[in-house]
Amino acid sequence: MASRPFAICLFGLQRVVFIAVMAIAGVSAIPHSARAADPALYEVNDVQVDATAESAAAARNEALASGEREAFHRLIRRLTMRENYNRLPNPDRATISTYVRDFSVSDEKTSSVRYLAKMHVRFRSRDIRQLLSEFGIPFTETISKPVLVIPVLERNGSYSLWEETNDWRLLWSNLSSNDRMAPLMHPIGDLTDISKIGAQHAVSGDTGRLQAMLERYDSTAVLVVHAVLNTTVANVNGLEVYITRYSPTDGIQRRTSRYTAPATETIGSLLASAVADVSISVEEGWKRENVMNMGDRGVLPVSVPIKSLPDWLAIQSRIAEAAVVSQMEVVLLSREEARINLHHLGDLLQLKVALAQKDLRLVQLEGAWAIHAE
Repeated sequence: MASRPFAICLFGLQRVVFIAVMAIAGVSAIPHSARAADPALYEVNDVQVDATAESAAAARNEALASGEREAFHRLIRRLTMRENYNRLPNPDRATISTYVRDFSVSDEKTSSVRYLAKMHVRFRSRDIRQLLSEFGIPFTETISKPVLVIPVLERNGSYSLWEETNDWRLLWSNLSSNDRMAPLMHPIGDLTDISKIGAQHAVSGDTGRLQAMLERYDSTAVLVVHAVLNTTVANVNGLEVYITRYSPTDGIQRRTSRYTAPATETIGSLLASAVADVSISVEEGWKRENVMNMGDRGVLPVSVPIKSLPDWLAIQSRIAEAAVVSQMEVVLLSREEARINLHHLGDLLQLKVALAQKDLRLVQLEGAWAIHAE
């Protein structure tokens, strides 16, 4: 049976206490817009621009327009899946400028005919959402907490993880997490890391040691990428990548990817191709699981245990930042709990995942839903 929203109905002394506390907190008991999108999500950084024209002013105008266009395309590719890239809108410069909230520039260099700089562009989230919805393109706004990557290289039966000879780990550590909805994190490889987990522990999926690494880096999941290089056969190099994903909620999940390349191609190039492919599959998998359906909406009555008013305000802020939360009604506030009607996009699983990225746990006990801060 679906849960029914809480009714805003308070009596006697409880009503007086509720109104007084709400007034002090500056919180309304009527529905309010819970969130704008995560500001960082609709911000594109480090856009390099370089233009030459008849004058410095003309070069600057050309560079800034070009930078806005590049930032726009980086943004919509970040939000959407690769299978839809060929359907993405391609508006003209003037239209793109209407989507820009503001921008800043740094590292400017100019001459009489040339302009170089680095741009940081912020877009209007509502306009971008509307644009993608009009084109019928699925998108996500939920950013995953970083996933910790542990790269193990096996060559001729010999394993390497923390050794400097592990080119596979070097390639992963050089991978940028810019513009990713599922950012990747890389262990520093110090003595603490070495003592917590070795190559054989990682490959075997030792959950105790994987959990220790997860806790050290405050990550929600660990991804062991075990690359096995095969000896050249018939002028072809082979690479098998055994991928083990561990999280406390989902346990161990495994899959395998295989790659081949002509013997004329360097091993480094083959490894780099595999890094790109596996990282893309992680990103695409996250997006697919967290696509926002603007037409699929629900309301969930939720209780939130709290310790104090500041505690509630902090938790309220984190709830509001969850991507799929569209509106929140506070219907009761006491010293021990807040009761809210949570308006959300998508299904309950997507709501759980979005809240989990803010260190909030949505649980059901005896038919009632509650949010616990971690």
